Amino acid sequence: MDIKIRVIEFFKSQGKLPNLDSEIMKFNYLDSGLIDSMKLVEMIVIFEDEFKIKFTHNELQSNEFRTVGGLINLINSHRV
Repeated sequence: MDIKIRVIEFFKSQGKLPNLDSEIMKFNYLDSGLIDSMKLVEMIVIFEDEFKIKFTHNELQSNEFRTVGGLINLINSHRV
């Protein structure tokens, strides 16, 4: 499955996302409260298992990790 589609699908299942693709990519799912800390842990496990990756501590602490587009980029960087 396409990573972008899968990640956006996950966030849409958690609540409302912006309508425009460009706004979705910049959307900060943590600051907005779309997902809480428990759901964050679940999300990490889901994506690590599904995409056969392992996020580093630095990636999990990065600003990039906090946005939908940034998360997609991080996952893609592990898959090359």
